[in-house]
Amino acid sequence: MISTSLLPETKYMKGTAQELFDGRSSRMELHGLLITFVLLLPQANCQGFEVFQPQGQMEGVESSNVTLICIVSSETPVGPLRWYRGAGSKRTHFYSAAPKGGDTNDPRVTWTMENTPVNYSITIRDLKVNDTGEYYCVKYAKTEENKPHTSGPGVKLTVKEFTVNQSQGSVDAVVGSDVTLLCLLSSPLLKGPVKWMKKTSNGQEHIYSLSSSGSETIAPRVTRTEAKSTVNFSITIRSVQLNDSGTYYCEKYKDGDMNTPFKAKEGVQLNVKGSPIISVFLLSIAVGVPAAVFLIGIILCVVCKARRKGDQNEEKKEPEYADGQERKEGQQAAEEDPEDTEYVNRNPIYADGGKDKNRKGCRKSLEVENLADCLEVRKHQVNFQFDQQFNGATGVTRYSCPLRPTT
Repeated sequence: MISTSLLPETKYMKGTAQELFDGRSSRMELHGLLITFVLLLPQANCQGFEVFQPQGQMEGVESSNVTLICIVSSETPVGPLRWYRGAGSKRTHFYSAAPKGGDTNDPRVTWTMENTPVNYSITIRDLKVNDTGEYYCVKYAKTEENKPHTSGPGVKLTVKEFTVNQSQGSVDAVVGSDVTLLCLLSSPLLKGPVKWMKKTSNGQEHIYSLSSSGSETIAPRVTRTEAKSTVNFSITIRSVQLNDSGTYYCEKYKDGDMNTPFKAKEGVQLNVKGSPIISVFLLSIAVGVPAAVFLIGIILCVVCKARRKGDQNEEKKEPEYADGQERKEGQQAAEEDPEDTEYVNRNPIYADGGKDKNRKGCRKSLEVENLADCLEVRKHQVNFQFDQQFNGATGVTRYSCPLRPTT
């Protein structure tokens, strides 16, 4: 048994696929791990045959690659080594140099290092989420190929789905301002470019990517928000214009397949609105300064007329007096003299004693019992005439005095 104090550092014992196989420092770390085990083999030989799976737990990302390490302590006993997924009754053959019976190899799996007597590490390419599980490295002796000689402790692999996150949904901006459109990847492990596209009537238009090819161009006002990030691919559009409005998509591509995006979201809608000053400026550019001035003049005239009409409507309102009552213009505040001719003409007294401006066809006269009363009305009449009528039943004489002048 190899002493735990002689084993490699913890970062080699467990980690992510990025730590062990991301193309930057992973190969150096993997080689260092293998060399460490080779140096420890003599001590292991003295203590018996062992199978080492030092990683314990590993994390991978959909469509990326991962390496699962398996080192044996000796070249003997002679016999095959096989990789299995699962344990007990659920164990299934995953990979080996010479599968037996009806066993098959997963086509995505290869030996990490070919033709080595002690290194049986494997690399799984194009990971799937359903690759999550436990993997065991098992040694068989040639004399007993149906019976496992020694099994490693296993390594637990967790594969997470790769996602592209555009969380904004909709963004509002004003002409001339800068706007940032967010795009975050769930992992840096998946190799391949990220492209920003804008929806058009004919399909999509390329807006930005780290490296453009063919007919793809980068919009001059677009830059990456965080240039060195491996997961943040947000972009900033400087001095947005009205024609920048539209739907923008952040798309992830895989190496080897640049025609079809591997992952993409529903996009973010950018709505650009113009400010009054900028709108006038853009109008002058679009139609020419003289035409713009003419159009602005028309707009001002319409506004002025609308205000003037509103002022006139205010003047037509009935004035309010201090006592809270409204009185029509020209209405006289004082009581009018009922003997005045104009008053009589405006307020005729009918034969039945009633006053009503709306009544028609009644004789306008005043019936009195005293002739002096009738003569008083004479002051205001021209060609005054009156009628006299005696009531024999009552013995009362009544005089009928016309209230309008006769001709």
